[in-house]
Amino acid sequence: MNDPRSDPGLALLLSLLAVLAGCSGATGFDGTPTRSVTPVPVPTDATPASRATVPGLSPRGVENASLLAAAHARAFEDVPFTERTVTTVRDGEEVLGRQALVVRRGPEAFALSYALEEGPRSDARSFQVVAAEVWSDRRTTVQSVTDGDGSTRRARLSNVLYDDFVDPDARPYARTLERASLRRVGRRVVDGTARYVFAADDVLALPVFGLAGTIPTGNASLRAVVGADGAVYRVAVTYPAQYRGRSATVEHVFEYADVGTTTVPRPSWYDEAIENGTPTPGYRGEG
Repeated sequence: MNDPRSDPGLALLLSLLAVLAGCSGATGFDGTPTRSVTPVPVPTDATPASRATVPGLSPRGVENASLLAAAHARAFEDVPFTERTVTTVRDGEEVLGRQALVVRRGPEAFALSYALEEGPRSDARSFQVVAAEVWSDRRTTVQSVTDGDGSTRRARLSNVLYDDFVDPDARPYARTLERASLRRVGRRVVDGTARYVFAADDVLALPVFGLAGTIPTGNASLRAVVGADGAVYRVAVTYPAQYRGRSATVEHVFEYADVGTTTVPRPSWYDEAIENGTPTPGYRGEG
């Protein structure tokens, strides 16, 4: 297998995954920090004491993004989960483009999948990654990458390349909401645990919320669901935009599912990837 540093398809995949998975220092297409996450509050029905139990939050909203992000990470630290980040651009009912990243962390292994659909996929060049899957049990890591010409490459990789991508990280969006004007609009109980629904209008439509080529034509509305412990279960951001010369609506959704029940079996192409080889000797992080 080629050294990943000289493989443009793999290099692009790693940068895209850094953008979508929001690992430390990751940036969006324009250099904006990314990954959808976050909580918020400005209550109507909670007592001051109950508001104070949500780390980083106060009646005025997110006041300490670092505390909130740390609480989110703690909430999912040792728990299996499925995390989805999906950005969809529509003109009415027509889907113009979609980008999705799904991270699944099970008790013994993790996996992630990345995919482009509609316009971005059909216009991709031969060296651009349009779909990818990664599976690892931290002893063996395998990857399947599909390029714009439809070719698929499968191989074994260094075990450390994707380690950070399965760690929950709310920092970028906690910081974004730190500057938003938020209000609490609902409360629900799930499995005996309280979750709060927050909303915000006139939120800045950052590029990370859209696809490459998206030009916002107005501010965004936001809706988030967060637990009393700071766990962010869902964030949805919607705003009007121009996309490829057409008026469109962008919907960016981040959500957790199958918390505590996610499992990650080996992929059907595992043996093929193993047969195709291991990283180039001497490549950083080999092992």
